Amino acid sequence: MSNERLYRRIGKHTVRGAAILVLVVGVLLVGSPATGQEKNEPAPPTLVPGPYSVPQEAGSGPVSFSASSTPQSGPQEGVEVHGHWTIEIRDPDGTVVDRREFENALVASGAASLAKILGRQTTVGLWEVQIASNAGSPCIGFGLCIIAEGSSGGTGSNVFKNLTLNVPTSGLNANRLVLSGNMTAGLNDTINQIFTRYVQCPPTTTPASNCETGSFSIFTSTFLSPVVPVSAGQQIQVTVVISFS
Repeated sequence: MSNERLYRRIGKHTVRGAAILVLVVGVLLVGSPATGQEKNEPAPPTLVPGPYSVPQEAGSGPVSFSASSTPQSGPQEGVEVHGHWTIEIRDPDGTVVDRREFENALVASGAASLAKILGRQTTVGLWEVQIASNAGSPCIGFGLCIIAEGSSGGTGSNVFKNLTLNVPTSGLNANRLVLSGNMTAGLNDTINQIFTRYVQCPPTTTPASNCETGSFSIFTSTFLSPVVPVSAGQQIQVTVVISFS
């Protein structure tokens, strides 16, 4: 066999082998599964473990769940009672000369009273807002100034029967207890303590009876710093918004 014919035969086998190799590599490439990144597919979502919460009012609509990104652990805070106060001092002509806003807190007797109310051991009677001062009282100079409800049986120059109670169903104070009333200062003094209280009536008493046949329970209270100065003849307008969270 001549050298020329030998070279031609080797060349044919080389081309044929290269074609087979290319075919095999192509099959392998086509058949290989691509990764998510190569296919530009989004990574699967990461599941966040509980806790889950259900809406408070069951039956009011479809129940929905929401996952918290940080699982809660350890002791959790309980229900807090807030008393947001607004006190305005007005001259006899109605001009506002001072306005203070501050918070006070539930006292121990108030917490005990809540437990009794929820346990149906007492009924809530009449409410009062009481104001104290360094000299004793800015209305008569001793004791406490009392802003009471109109049906209160209290008497004396330190009792002002114009306190109103309201639980709005809309607006800023929706579902909060709002107490509002006013009194007139009888002398120059400073207000340094305020509190709310109500009568604890027997459990058989209906709330609509406005009973006073029980013991008073102080609900919220605080000392003021700085104190609120008042002058004789000025009106003290008080609004207390009690809320729960």
